[in-house]
Amino acid sequence: MTEQPVWKQIIPYAVGGLVTLMIVLSVLYVTRTIPSYGVIKAVNLGVYSDVGCQNVITEINWGMLEPNVVINYTCYVKNLSNVPLNVTVTSSNWNPATAPQYIFFSADVSECQNIPVNGVREIVFTLQIAYNVTGITNFSFNINIVGSG
Repeated sequence: MTEQPVWKQIIPYAVGGLVTLMIVLSVLYVTRTIPSYGVIKAVNLGVYSDVGCQNVITEINWGMLEPNVVINYTCYVKNLSNVPLNVTVTSSNWNPATAPQYIFFSADVSECQNIPVNGVREIVFTLQIAYNVTGITNFSFNINIVGSG
């Protein structure tokens, strides 16, 4: 019997190794598709002059005020978010810059914590003019109503 060349002896092993490699590679490239979904938190609110939330407030005209007077303005905030909302109120951009020394702004937001989605709550803004106000005939400022959820 004549001995076969080495390359002929190796071919069955090479073919077997190639088949094994193909099986291993086919397992390494299996794909699984997993659907996914979610909800994006959206924080939004509306400010209205009526409890039915029909009339949006875009500005407040306090009118002509006298020294030593307190005036209240009631408005309603509606949670337009998809999560419960907490509301805070601040003031900014006073003009003239000295106005906060004589004009005091506050907001009662005691009912504005954890407002449910589509919930409506009352906010009362209070403006108090000092008895000793001087040098101010006109004033303006921004009311910042901030919702967080």
